[in-house]
Amino acid sequence: MRHMIAFLLVFVTVTAFGQSNANLKQPDVYTPRTLSAGTVMSARTLATTYDDTTQAFQTRGFVSVFVGVETAANDSGRVLLAYQPSKDGVTFDALVLVDSLVTTGTVGKVAYFQLPANAMGAHSVRVRVYGDATVATYSSNPSTTMTTKIIRKHY
Repeated sequence: MRHMIAFLLVFVTVTAFGQSNANLKQPDVYTPRTLSAGTVMSARTLATTYDDTTQAFQTRGFVSVFVGVETAANDSGRVLLAYQPSKDGVTFDALVLVDSLVTTGTVGKVAYFQLPANAMGAHSVRVRVYGDATVATYSSNPSTTMTTKIIRKHY
């Protein structure tokens, strides 16, 4: 009986530690909320008037952070991505352009952009995702929809 209790104790302890360590290595993936309205940045209409800034999120303590831009419709559009670093989570520096995604009639076009060292060293970051009118667009559907994702990879 004592051997059985000892075995169960060791088994439960090893299983608990194994699961907690495995979860630490999984990336932290979520859809951010907008800064002003607090609405989820999912299936948003992409147009030249599209302009969303995320609520601030932490970058310190992660090996890398990616911003995903995902479209769902068979349309065209151009979306620009910029970030604002903050040293204290209260005041934010000027926007810095990172990259852009241009899609012309591709269903489910996606792009994932890694934030640079300047953003990774900051206390926190806000990301701005916005439409741009300098690319010719057409629409086979009512509108192109876009979802933003934040993917944070732990050390």
